[in-house]
Order: sequence, then C-alpha cells, then structure tokens
Amino acid sequence: MFIGGTNVTTFKGNLYCFDAYNGKPLYTVFVDSDTVDSSPAIADDAVFIGAISGKMIAVKDAFKIGVITGGFLSVKTDISNVGTEDIQDVRYTIAVVGGIFKHINVQTNDTIPVLEAQTTDAIKASPILGFGKIHVTVTVEMEGVNPVVKTADGFIFGIFVITGIPVILK
Repeated sequence: MFIGGTNVTTFKGNLYCFDAYNGKPLYTVFVDSDTVDSSPAIADDAVFIGAISGKMIAVKDAFKIGVITGGFLSVKTDISNVGTEDIQDVRYTIAVVGGIFKHINVQTNDTIPVLEAQTTDAIKASPILGFGKIHVTVTVEMEGVNPVVKTADGFIFGIFVITGIPVILK
C-alpha cells in the first residue's frame, strides 16, 4: 500500500510504502523536493506519482525476490538484478520465526559482493528445525536503494520446511 504526503513545515514530499498485510512501514521515498499531488498508480512493476510541479516520478525496484520455498532444513529464494547494470554489496536477511511456543528464531544475514545485470543468485537460511507454523521475511537492500521485502507463511515438520500453503495455515 502506498501513501503520498507532504511535510507541511518543509513542503517536501514523500511516498510512503506500507505492508498491506500488517500495516507496518516498509520504506519511504523522498520525492525530489516536491509536493506529492496525486494518488500512486502501479504499472510495469513501477509506482508512478505526480508532483505539484507537474513532474511524473517513477519508483522501480533494482532487484526482485523470487518465490520463497522450503525444503530439507532450509528456506530458499532467489534475488534477481532486474536492471541493466551490475550492482554491488547487495545485503540480504532471511528471518524465520514461529513454531510451537515461538521457539524458532533463525536469521541469516549476508552480502552478495556483485550481482551482475539480468542475473539471479540463490540464497538460503539453514538449519531450521522444529514444529509448527512459521513466518518467513526476506529483506534485500543496498546503499541508496529502497529495501525490497517479501514474506511467506509455512509449516515445519521437524527437518522439513513447507511454504506456500496459506489456506491450510489460516
């Protein structure tokens, strides 16, 4: 969910992005010292907003997170560079929480030194052991770029992690 706004003391505009699932803020985009004057529109994997000066501003992710999958002792996904230039120092976090009595709390933090243009790199968090419902959050960020966040719910049976079954978990 996106909301545009203007700081009435500085008259600078921002685009605020919130997680539509839980309402928590994901990131804020500074809008070129301009006042946001329109509702955001989404097209071609970009968010477009209009400013009071007449400018149309497009915000697009530099990378994408693939489908979050489970497996033997792990959670996996892919990070894709969707741009036309190589990107450096891509930091990612995979957080897995939940289980019976909330005893599962696994977090993997790492950096991809170089992610070449139009390529994909596989990432994973392991080992993950336990039983019960889990929630997985993958966050990818780099200097000067808004973070990209993707979440998935799943279930763990001892050493096997299953994701993508929200109907069963609700």
